[in-house]
Amino acid sequence: MNIWQSATVHGAFIVHSKSRTTYDIPIILGEWWKKDVKEAVLDYIDSGSDINSDAFTVNGQPGDFYPCSNNGTFRVVVNTGKSCLLRVVNAATSKILYFGIARHNLTVVAMDGSAITKPFTTDYVKLSIQQSADCIFEANQQPDYYYMVAGINVGQTDDMNKTTTAIIEYQGNYTPSSPPLLPLLPNLSPNYDKSSSRNYLNVIMTFVILGLLFCTSLVVVWNRRPRRPHRSAIVTPL
Repeated sequence: MNIWQSATVHGAFIVHSKSRTTYDIPIILGEWWKKDVKEAVLDYIDSGSDINSDAFTVNGQPGDFYPCSNNGTFRVVVNTGKSCLLRVVNAATSKILYFGIARHNLTVVAMDGSAITKPFTTDYVKLSIQQSADCIFEANQQPDYYYMVAGINVGQTDDMNKTTTAIIEYQGNYTPSSPPLLPLLPNLSPNYDKSSSRNYLNVIMTFVILGLLFCTSLVVVWNRRPRRPHRSAIVTPL
């Protein structure tokens, strides 16, 4: 299938077993362009470079970080102590996306529609293009509003316009945080510390330089070793 087809119409087919006991919520991560998608495809063909969309979306909505969308941000209303199964699908055309929920873990039980033998719990999931993950989400935190966020690994920048949000909304009477709490995804945290990356790089470069000095010293010592006269013997039959 041409992956650009997912830029127009996309969705999820969910096949339930007879003994359905979970509450399923499809979470479709997509992209949105200001220009016509056909123009984006032609630009991609002509330039040969990557075409960046104007926004990522959760179930068709870019979320609170986009003024045109914050009134329609997708919401999931949950009851404290209950769990549900999030069917997360990366329908983006060319981007690997990270997905997480503030202060909540996700237990991954299936990938691409197939159950995994050893489910694991994580702060976030990484979804390749057209990949899906089934994640159990437990509403086990204090009642509040929590951001559900998807975005790319933005390296050493912190451009929140590259992320899309939805809201987990607990039922009950309380005053929600404003804005809702954000998850800590790779390099998407507002507290992202660039100095830690530089320190890590400095450590690597130190080991590289020490390795080069050691190899150079070894070559010098080897070349300066005393030369012994070459001895040879000729063996002749008796």
